[in-house]
Parts: sequence; structure tokens; C-alpha cells
Amino acid sequence: PGAAGLPGAAAAAPRRAPAFLGRRCLVSAPAGVALKALEAACAPAVEDEQRQSAGAVAPGGGSRGGGTTTGVLAWRRAADVRADAAASAIGRSARGEGGEEARSSGRGDTNGHASAVLEATADLRQGGDLVEFHVGGRTFKVPAQLIRARPATRLAKLLAERAEAPRSTGDGSTSGGGGVPTEGAETGEPICVSGAAARFTYILDWYRYGQISVPSSVPIAAVLKDARELLLPESIIVNGSARGTKPPPGAKVARDLIRMVLDRWRGFGAFFGGLLGQIEAHFRAVGEGALSINVVFDFQPFALPLYGDSGWLDAAHVCSVARARALALKLEEEGYRCHFSDTELMVKR
Repeated sequence: PGAAGLPGAAAAAPRRAPAFLGRRCLVSAPAGVALKALEAACAPAVEDEQRQSAGAVAPGGGSRGGGTTTGVLAWRRAADVRADAAASAIGRSARGEGGEEARSSGRGDTNGHASAVLEATADLRQGGDLVEFHVGGRTFKVPAQLIRARPATRLAKLLAERAEAPRSTGDGSTSGGGGVPTEGAETGEPICVSGAAARFTYILDWYRYGQISVPSSVPIAAVLKDARELLLPESIIVNGSARGTKPPPGAKVARDLIRMVLDRWRGFGAFFGGLLGQIEAHFRAVGEGALSINVVFDFQPFALPLYGDSGWLDAAHVCSVARARALALKLEEEGYRCHFSDTELMVKR
């Protein structure tokens, strides 16, 4: 929220709003009592800053143009202290410690997640520890408290193992262990995690916000698979809808169908390899030809003739509906999109 909406703020925007107001944090409905505390805590800082912007006497003595640097820094530290106090009040309310309203709301899971986010923010303000994850050649640095707040997940377990492992102190002895998390996770080596770096950011969003927003360019199935591998809950919110992280039953049925059909398909390996070569050559030619066409609405798909007036055209290979379906599923595993016309299997990129 902007500072102009708080009590005591003038119409003109201040030169520098308190640092806490620029942060994004998740605050659940029962935190309404704490929001009033936030307004009360930040209002003096906004008023002081507004007076300074108007040319009043700066904190610590002196005019705005010639005031002491010590006075200005002292005022900013005081503003940060007020913001920290407000964040602490919101955290207590989100955990159900802010009164009967919070305790009787019945939204424990949401409040718990809000508390984790606020505690992680407070840790950063107080110099809290960070943890680094190395995924797919990239390093991600996040507040350790966000990860520890979800102890059943794989990342939290990896972090706990790091904290419990004995560490060398430089004099030949070791320290750590005993199952107690140690401070300063940022001083260790990054924790290596197997996965795709481009999708790992969505996993971290779940830790931050309790849900994931995935753009249309990213397959949701791949994100759900990552969530399953990293032991996220069996049901998570993706793009506003509940999604299961378990593999869908249809995927197992498709794999079983392919396996049973291919076990009885002699020479399938050579046939499939040759078909992939034909498809690749087709799309290469389409791409080269498209350079000389002024308007191209879509690339011409590859068409595999299956059925004619006399029946199945390839009696040695694609000679049944089951084989045609299995072939289409195998091509989709290679990244192609398939559909059937009356007599052909159509393959698109």
C-alpha cells in the first residue's frame, strides 16, 4: 500500500516511504487487528518524513538542506524499528496470538503460511540466514526459514541434513550435529538438487505464497512432476485450481498399453526409427520452403497413410487400431502432437 493511505499522511507523496511498506507479504484475514498496529506504528515515521519533505527541521537538528547525517540516519533507523514492531504484531496475529478473533477464525493452515512468510521477512531484516540451492547450473538463494516452515518437503529435509552434519572448525575438530539446526546456512556449500532450473522458481513460489502461477508456455504436468519429486503435498494450488501431484491414472494406462502392444510388434524399433527420420525430413523441408512464402498460417503436418479402400495399407506394421494408437502415443512421447483423420495419422510439431 502507498504511504498516502495511512493516517497522518499528506496528499503529496513522501520522498522515502518506510522500508516495510515496499515489501510484499501474505497477511490472512485474522490479521486485521495487527494491520491497525501497522498503521499506528508507521504513521509517526510518515509524518516525520512528510515534514522533512516540506522543508521542516530535520531529525537531529539543522535544516533539511544542512541537517546532520547522523540525525537523518537515526530517523531512518527509528522508522525501521517501528516497521519491525508492526511486522512482529502481524506475525503474532497470523499465528493466532492476537486475540479471540484470530483464535476462532478456523484458518490455521493459511495463518501458518502467513506466519512463515512474515518470520522469513523478519529474519532478513535482522540478518537471518539464507540457504543456496544449486539446480540445473543455477544457484537460488532463499531465506532458510521459508524452507524450514515446510519440514515434510525434500528441500527442508536436505536443509535439516545439512544442519545436522558435523562441520570442520579449522583446528581438526568438528562441530554441529545433534539434530539442532545451526545458524549461518549461507556459509556452507550450495545444496545440489536435481531438476530443471527454469521450473524451480515455481517451486519456490509455493514456499513463498502457498500456491503456484504457471504461464501457458510451461507444461503444468512438468511442474507437478517436479512438485512430486520434491515431496510437496499431494494437492497444491496451480493457477487458482487444486491439482494433484500424483501421476494421473491415465498415464499408467497409456504406458501399459504401449508396452503390451510393442511386445507383440516385431521390428518396431527399426520401423519407428525410420518413421522419425521421415518426420524430421518433412519438417526440415517445410521450414526451408516457408522462407519463400509470404504468408504461412501453419506448418503443413506430416501425414502417415494408414487405411485405404482395401483395408490397412501396411500389413506388416500398422495393421490394427491398437497399433495405430500405440504409435501415436510413442510419437507424442518424442514431443510431437498427433491426431487421426479418417485414413491418416497426422503429426504436428
